[in-house]
Amino acid sequence: MEYQKAKDVFNRVSKISGWFSREAALVLSIVNTVQRQNHFEGDIFEIGVHHGKSALFFHHFLVQEEKLCVCDIFGDQAMNVSQSGGGDKSVFLGNCTRILGNPSIQIFEKLSTDLTVDEIGRTYRLFHVDGGHSYEEALADLLLAKQALRDYGVIVLDDPFRHEWPGVTEAIIEFLKISTDFSALLIGFNKLLLVRDSVKTVYAKVFDDASGRAAYGLGFPWAYKRMTLSGKDMRCFYMPTYLQNPSWRVRIHLLLKQLGLR
Repeated sequence: MEYQKAKDVFNRVSKISGWFSREAALVLSIVNTVQRQNHFEGDIFEIGVHHGKSALFFHHFLVQEEKLCVCDIFGDQAMNVSQSGGGDKSVFLGNCTRILGNPSIQIFEKLSTDLTVDEIGRTYRLFHVDGGHSYEEALADLLLAKQALRDYGVIVLDDPFRHEWPGVTEAIIEFLKISTDFSALLIGFNKLLLVRDSVKTVYAKVFDDASGRAAYGLGFPWAYKRMTLSGKDMRCFYMPTYLQNPSWRVRIHLLLKQLGLR
């Protein structure tokens, strides 16, 4: 999805309750563009829908016969053992109608840990994991995504390395330990992108292009660097410390820089 369209689509879903940021949407729009340019076709799956903010954004990635599938327990919150999120099916369906009209979205209303790859298929180019946040739940979702993903697909994990969700961090480390053909591509904006090593360069070279990042609105003030996770390189978007709570002198300097006066 091109930058302007991505911005327009995000504006349409931005008022939906949820934790999907504009920057995360732009990162995933770059992923979608890379997939389109390389003729990487496939469906999209999301675990953990809440009210549909990210799901309805992803729906705009679809072309031709591609489909969007989602999984959530919605109103049966007694099964939400990690107390992460709290979806509402009626709100989700209302947002679907308001944003998309009458879309065809396959809904699995059950625990994601009860899903099987035989049930959902192996056709996905993008698999968004934002379900239960315990170690067991997050790892099960990652392993399901791995099985369901096409060779060139991307797993997108929510809430990586958050101190309030240590189980997700445990699951990441364990997944990378047992999935030696996978590695972290990029982290930023509360998302971790995981890909197979065989296709990692296809995505990485696009993110490593500073002009390409800037074209998607992911230049200043966001910093970008390469680091290592589980022995393999990873890209990182972050806000420099001096910009998080800048002094008035820094604010003036940044304003002048933006205006081209310094």
